[in-house]
Amino acid sequence: MRLYFDMICRNISTVFFAKLAKPSWSYVPGHQQNQWTPKCAQRSENYRDFLCPQGYASKVTGTRTQRGGAVLDRVHIIWDNSNIFISGQSVCDKLERKAYEFRMDFEALIDLAADGRRIEQVFCVGSVPPPTNSVWGHIEKKTGKKPETYERGAASGKEQAIDQALQTRMLRLGYDFTPAETIVLLSGDGSGFEEGTGFFADVRRLHKIGWKIEILSWRDHCKREMRIWAEANGLFVPLDDFYSSVTFLEKLRRARPLDLGKRPRLPAETVSS
Repeated sequence: MRLYFDMICRNISTVFFAKLAKPSWSYVPGHQQNQWTPKCAQRSENYRDFLCPQGYASKVTGTRTQRGGAVLDRVHIIWDNSNIFISGQSVCDKLERKAYEFRMDFEALIDLAADGRRIEQVFCVGSVPPPTNSVWGHIEKKTGKKPETYERGAASGKEQAIDQALQTRMLRLGYDFTPAETIVLLSGDGSGFEEGTGFFADVRRLHKIGWKIEILSWRDHCKREMRIWAEANGLFVPLDDFYSSVTFLEKLRRARPLDLGKRPRLPAETVSS
């Protein structure tokens, strides 16, 4: 009897610890582009609870405030989600051959764009993949307001109208904020520049009236003229240099800690006390 009891206890223990070691996965329709999701992440709809249980705050190092404590200029982030994600898939396919499992760590991406500075507002345009509620919460916590989103539709005419709406919103910043501040553009899309339209044309207009311009994009997926202009007149930050921190592979690789100490910065930052 005692031997039989011991065998039952060992079997129960084996099953219990196996459950701890391997989380259960299930399908959640509509969640992060219809991905398979660990059950422990479904309640909060936050992949970081599962992928990075130690908490995101501990994953960022080298911020400006850590190295000086001064209050820096505010930034306005223009985020072309579709451009960054689709281009990132191509980079992943070249580096890891895992384009299907490729995911962006949206919160790390926003922190890379902000670089320790106060975010005034985030303007997001795009449709694939939709950031989770945790990303919007992360932005709202940093800005005190919800991000403005501009979702592209399937029809090309609607997509063009959405882009133009965001570009109009960008140009209003030139009138709404005095003195000029900093725009961080997350996009490599320089289309329309020759006709005087598009993101590239509009950030150049804002630069002419004193705005600082920073462009974050994948190096080989950014319009060449746009990258050269940013390097000469503002700042170009290649996302390739932070690939392992702003991306992860679903079920295969976690995002590594983000080290902002490696991020290039404009040589003459305006710092207010």
